[in-house]
Amino acid sequence: MRTDALIIEGANGFDPCDIQPMNRQVKTMQLAKPYRVMIVGYESMPPISKKCTRFGADFMHPDIKASARLKNVDSLTRGLTYLRGKCDRVLIAPASFPFITTATYRQVMDSNAEIAVAECDGKRGWPVLISGSLIDETLEVGGLAALPDAHADSVEIVKTDDVDTVTDVSVKNFSVRLARTMAAARTCSHS
Repeated sequence: MRTDALIIEGANGFDPCDIQPMNRQVKTMQLAKPYRVMIVGYESMPPISKKCTRFGADFMHPDIKASARLKNVDSLTRGLTYLRGKCDRVLIAPASFPFITTATYRQVMDSNAEIAVAECDGKRGWPVLISGSLIDETLEVGGLAALPDAHADSVEIVKTDDVDTVTDVSVKNFSVRLARTMAAARTCSHS
């Protein structure tokens, strides 16, 4: 089963002047043995794009015309749009979390669930693993936030003692109404 790793922008984007945290994150992810590690950013990031290739990651940014056709032009949207149909699963972590351990990446990658989310001390966090079959739905709803609740029976919570997983992925952009609507639609379609 092919798993690609995707590094997206964190809350503060990327810092092109400080490549060391990104280098560490890429190397740590690579030790977990995904098929490839891909970083998604902007064309204005040449210092990062050149260095990424040196330490074995693919750096991807869309051309301006392609960006204009996408509704929500963020790094998650761009990365998942590119990976659609190219892999079975996607392991996702933001650039602002460079200290997640290889063991945590590996634990999440070992899951066979449609969605796997790391958890530390009762808080969901990064990395998140989603099945390739959920990429379209993730793009449609505008992100990862509603997926764990809409697909509650398909989620595996991977317990870890890695404190660098502590940001709750279900908080940002979370919509209770959207999650309930999606869950109700799934229940109706299975009846």
